[in-house]
Amino acid sequence: MALRNKCCQRTATSTCVSNECMTSRKSRRDFLWGTGAWVAATAVMGQPAPTEAVLEKKPTHKPLLTRAPGAGIPPPAAGGSLLDVPPNVARDLGTFAWRDATDPSITDYSGLAYDAVGRRVCIFGGGHGPYQWTDIRAYDLTALQWSSLYPPTPRSEMTLANGDSDFGRWRSTNQPYARHSYNMSLVVGRRFYLMMQLGLPDYLDGPAPPWGGRICWYDFDARTWNYSRNSSAQTPWYYASAAALDPLSGNIVVVGPNQQGGSGNVWVYDPGADSIVAGSPIPDLGYAHDLVYFPLNDRFYALQSDGRVWEIGFNRGNFNATTINAVSTSGSPPPAGAACGYAFDSTNRILGGNVVNGRFHAFDPFSRTWSAAMMQTLPGAVSAPSQVFHCLEFDAASGCFIFLSAPEARTWAYRYSRGAIAPARLR
Repeated sequence: MALRNKCCQRTATSTCVSNECMTSRKSRRDFLWGTGAWVAATAVMGQPAPTEAVLEKKPTHKPLLTRAPGAGIPPPAAGGSLLDVPPNVARDLGTFAWRDATDPSITDYSGLAYDAVGRRVCIFGGGHGPYQWTDIRAYDLTALQWSSLYPPTPRSEMTLANGDSDFGRWRSTNQPYARHSYNMSLVVGRRFYLMMQLGLPDYLDGPAPPWGGRICWYDFDARTWNYSRNSSAQTPWYYASAAALDPLSGNIVVVGPNQQGGSGNVWVYDPGADSIVAGSPIPDLGYAHDLVYFPLNDRFYALQSDGRVWEIGFNRGNFNATTINAVSTSGSPPPAGAACGYAFDSTNRILGGNVVNGRFHAFDPFSRTWSAAMMQTLPGAVSAPSQVFHCLEFDAASGCFIFLSAPEARTWAYRYSRGAIAPARLR
């Protein structure tokens, strides 16, 4: 089966073959790249190329990585408390970029992961583009400040000889290659998991290692990265699938297409045993969707950016008896787009997210209804918030959603209110 026309599939010498990638990155590409020759897309990692070749410029010079004055120092704390955010108000908490000009690209096709014990959101992203840093960034939801959990691999060590594309890591630091994390990063206990197995080294100062890698996890306490015994070939899901923790079993549930982007499954990953078991086959959900557990009815929900929803009855005793059914919804669903990130709001008992031009979308699993709210912003906000890719989580301690926006590279907190609805003309 031909691969879906979706970022990212390439070899170490070819370029992205995705119309979506070309469209969404056009302004940044024009800024970072000079003139270049047109090159044809090629087959990827031994798999068939897309049925229609897509052409994209290949850079003929190094990307711009100059540091701004004071870069490398995390921005100051925003001050105050998330408990003070009023209902239906989004508070601009400041920038999430501080190292260099590539920092906004950490969000490329990537998402946030909520660490309830540390009360923070974490992100590991980028890849297949100018952002190649390998540290986990964390936003402390008490101090309201960004930090890096460890020094990243220096760019001088990002070389072909130092790459290990079986594990998808830099040998000298044992840190993973940068990669699009989609909705495939999550915190389980004291570990940060990257279930997206494909590292994407690119835009380096010399030849880049081939793309590749494995499931990996960072131990917050030991401060070490660890890699799965399962090779990339033994990892059955498509890189743009979605993962969520089953809090009752402690397993990670992955839902999406197979490796080639074809017919998929519900898979179960056991973090303790580092094992993968296939469950029930699934209908076509597309890709780059989200997966959220709704504890009030013990169901998982797969949600697409355009508001399509599937309900999953996860059978813990017999994975093959797991059910998945399309949900017939009503109301005001979100528009289709690159943003696809939702989270369970334990205060309002809804699944919310997909912020588009200041409009927040909420799905009620009980009534099967979508609604939309026009968010208010506090004075000083630089723009109307729009969520970037999959970068949204919910902080139960404050009752606020936390999300990132681009291109301004801002961090936001929003308190949803059921009483807030979108004006009729926008529904």
